[in-house]
Amino acid sequence: MSTAIIPINSTELYYRWNATSIDEYIIYVHLAEVEIPESNQKREFNIYNNEIFIGTFSPSTNITTIMLSSNSLTYELILRQTLNSTLPPILNAIEVYTLKQLLQNQTDDQDGRYIHSLLVVTYISVYSSILPLNTMTRTDAIIMVFPLLLKLAAAIWGIKSTYGLTNLNWQGDPCVPQQYAWVGLYCNYNAPRAARIRSLNLSSRGLSGEIATVLANLTMLDSLDLSNNNLTGNVPKFLAELDSLTILNLMGNNFTRPIPAELLAKSKKGLRLRFDTSEQKAKANQHLF
Repeated sequence: MSTAIIPINSTELYYRWNATSIDEYIIYVHLAEVEIPESNQKREFNIYNNEIFIGTFSPSTNITTIMLSSNSLTYELILRQTLNSTLPPILNAIEVYTLKQLLQNQTDDQDGRYIHSLLVVTYISVYSSILPLNTMTRTDAIIMVFPLLLKLAAAIWGIKSTYGLTNLNWQGDPCVPQQYAWVGLYCNYNAPRAARIRSLNLSSRGLSGEIATVLANLTMLDSLDLSNNNLTGNVPKFLAELDSLTILNLMGNNFTRPIPAELLAKSKKGLRLRFDTSEQKAKANQHLF
């Protein structure tokens, strides 16, 4: 952290703002010395939050992070130089978070990432003139401070890990909030306790290797599109055991034949199954030469 602000011709530094709601706010104050004081110089100051004394601080070159909590409508953070200090207070960065209650149920544990609390932390502001923090990500801070049970379920996070899907917006809860649902997913938000993943489209995503067995955990899946990738190996029988599955697209891959008899039988009972026939595969291979 190489930048900071100090007051000009003053012994105090203020940071004020008005809250838009009475939700609880979490405030991170980051302090670090960016100058080299002379031997006869000292930087020491008291911090007050809404006139409540927080403590006395004398920052070093190492970063000190202070966490404050409040649910007031008006906030006033004061850094006040002590009588023993020859240098004014210093502030490197400040972050403010608010606790928001999700209006939608989180993704079902079996389908995706389950957060045991309905409270999530939403980043709302960073002091605009300060460089971003380089020692702690916002996610690290959230996990460190709040006792949320972050349990990575097998299915969708396993798919992300198996195929190395780093070029998608696959972060956080797969389905919630609805406007930020993961790319390629369609979720059902009418489930009684949690959102369920109903459709997964991974067409033309550069997938390679075999079909991930964790897909078997997406028990409410009714549409799965794996077309136009480089998937190999046997088409697994568990796909036929997904009772809700009505659409399965396997075109444009390099699967070992034959297609499981269970899948072919299910296709005669309503499953819309698409896969390359031997003739189609032979024609595709001819175009490569």
